[in-house]
Amino acid sequence: MIPKKIHFVFGLREDFGGKPWSLIHYLAVASAKEINPSYEVMMHAKYEPKGNFWWDAIKPMVTMVPVDEVPMSIFGKPIKNHAHSADVLRLQAMQKYGGIYLDSDTICVRPFDPLLNHSFVMGVEKFEGHVNGLCNAVIMSEPGAPFLAHWYDAYREFNPDGWIEISVQKPMALATQFPELIHIEPNESFFKFDWSQRHVAMLHSEVSDVSDCYSIHLWETIVWREILSNLDPLKLLRTTTTYSTLARRHLHRFGSQVFS
Repeated sequence: MIPKKIHFVFGLREDFGGKPWSLIHYLAVASAKEINPSYEVMMHAKYEPKGNFWWDAIKPMVTMVPVDEVPMSIFGKPIKNHAHSADVLRLQAMQKYGGIYLDSDTICVRPFDPLLNHSFVMGVEKFEGHVNGLCNAVIMSEPGAPFLAHWYDAYREFNPDGWIEISVQKPMALATQFPELIHIEPNESFFKFDWSQRHVAMLHSEVSDVSDCYSIHLWETIVWREILSNLDPLKLLRTTTTYSTLARRHLHRFGSQVFS
């Protein structure tokens, strides 16, 4: 049984990787808590963006879990990219606490409750119809799940200069090897929209059906500068898109404060 805990990882670097805590991050956490009100939301952070409006607004909703040491190596292999440090940290959190890990560029659509009776859950990632693997932007796990142990041990093969090999392709390979240890959700559950121009438009320029989604991933690494960094509450209020429709549900408590 997967416990009712939702985990986020943020602030592993003092400069926040050039992407400060923003409206989209607030919405990730607020939607997780408001869609799943009985869940504890845990924020794993080394550095806090203090004095940031959206951080100050979200902090009362979360249990802070201080990160004393950011992973800089694993099994003797150096970790060069802070994204890979976050990859390792999320697996360690899942091993210790269990629950649901979400990237901070997600937004929740409906409760995760129907998936909690599994030991371990991931979702298929596709790009333009091609299956890339199982994406680690959403991970659901019992504490110390056997599949998770196999995945963590696979970091002995970690390539410090790689990107998706260990975080997306490896869990798919392990799922083929240990199918009884994992439940795989279809692409639509967590990653219905990929980072192609067409799917970005479906999220931010059109209104699409999301009734088959538990959550949506925004692919911040790819579309931050072009789209996500420019979003503000007024823009979300004045436009009707897939994302703005979901986002507005979680801005209600601010009233006119953020729309002026």
